[in-house]
Amino acid sequence: MSSPVNLLLDLGTNLTWLNCRKIRLLTSLHAVSCKSSTCKSIPGNGCDVKNTCLYTQPRPLGTNPAVATGRVVQDNATIFTTTVGKPISIAPSRRFTFSCAVEKYLQGMAPPIAGVVALSPGEFPFWRQIASAYNVIPKFALCLPSTSRGLGYFYIGTHSFGGSNPVPMTLTPLKIDSGKYLISLTSIYVDGVPLTLDPSLLEGGASPVRWFHTPYYKPISTMLLLSLLR
Repeated sequence: MSSPVNLLLDLGTNLTWLNCRKIRLLTSLHAVSCKSSTCKSIPGNGCDVKNTCLYTQPRPLGTNPAVATGRVVQDNATIFTTTVGKPISIAPSRRFTFSCAVEKYLQGMAPPIAGVVALSPGEFPFWRQIASAYNVIPKFALCLPSTSRGLGYFYIGTHSFGGSNPVPMTLTPLKIDSGKYLISLTSIYVDGVPLTLDPSLLEGGASPVRWFHTPYYKPISTMLLLSLLR
């Protein structure tokens, strides 16, 4: 049995990329041709002098903003089906498309990381490849632990999360807009206290927040100050 490796889950990466030298059980690894339909369908694709498909993607983390570039490859993947986080059976292996990244692109990330699992809304993220290969519901869920010592879970293609013993959870759905995930903002809490905001400020669906406008900033700054004085 091979040793487990740690991978970073990233909602913005289009294609999973791994440090293939750290993963020993890549028994049928082969490169994807630059002229193939697979290569042409991958955002950020390119070619090298050997006509091998390349993948270029900005790194999700790290102090160095350089992009990660690696060969696009395919190998067979074996997936365990689970219930309540415990493996119960092995699904037949399927071909999986990913990229072999150079180890230097992993520097600066939380160690020990051996790669990045792509979870974007694109065509080749990990969850969509799994859903297509095994004909399951094309959806996934990230269950974050409620305590610093708890375990998180990652589910693909299931109606219910937690099996026969579901745990209490708060759902935050992700909306897909222009190839990105967005969260619909319905309220803002500071230290467990809801902010008093004009409801019209939260209307209009999800949108990326890059700065706080005055109607947001004043209530938030006031509540933060009050929480510090308690």
